[in-house]
Amino acid sequence: MRISRFLIGFTIFATVISAVVVIHQNKKTYKVHDSDEDDMDGQDSITEVIDTIEETKRSAAVVKVKEYEVGVGELGLFDLRGPVESCTMPDEHGFEHTYTFNKRGFWLTEDGKTLKELFIAGVTRDGFGRIIEGNTDDYYAMFYKWNTHGQIKESWNGEYDTKYYYGLDNSLVRQTISYHSEPGDETPDVVVKRSYDILEKDIYGNWIKRKDNKKKIETRQITYYDGE
Repeated sequence: MRISRFLIGFTIFATVISAVVVIHQNKKTYKVHDSDEDDMDGQDSITEVIDTIEETKRSAAVVKVKEYEVGVGELGLFDLRGPVESCTMPDEHGFEHTYTFNKRGFWLTEDGKTLKELFIAGVTRDGFGRIIEGNTDDYYAMFYKWNTHGQIKESWNGEYDTKYYYGLDNSLVRQTISYHSEPGDETPDVVVKRSYDILEKDIYGNWIKRKDNKKKIETRQITYYDGE
């Protein structure tokens, strides 16, 4: 009787062990379930292995994206990462602009104009070399505040104040724009809130297509330095 119970228990144990094959690859665990109920189970297992290979390929692409962190140079001013050379995109008011950057990620031009031409009264930078104030004349200036990840946190010029919010992947997901009829007035006349759903990203993790909370579709064109 004891031997029979032992054999039954061993058989059940062996069946359970053979039912699950765990494949460890790319720090992920995949389960391929086997069964002895019909002749199609072998095909099912092959299908799951193929799915595992495809998932591994997608994971490799994700890893490549993660190599390009945010906060390089001044790319965080435009929600960019990677070896960006130029970017054509709409601003928070819907007007399209083209920006260029050097290989260290610092802002060079806007619509063909250098920063010296944009801010003819001078530029102030922080300890990381990032712009924190750009003066177009003695009376008008644009101010920038950065977060700890090297992304723009807030920008303002007295007429409007924009605050930026990011998701878990450090992509911009929301903006709050406050308009002031009187410069320096703490109470805004109008507050506009915009949120975004990222519809498409490139291999560097930059969005190239998104939809805002008013269902408006926005796209941008990004070029990169070769060999970076």
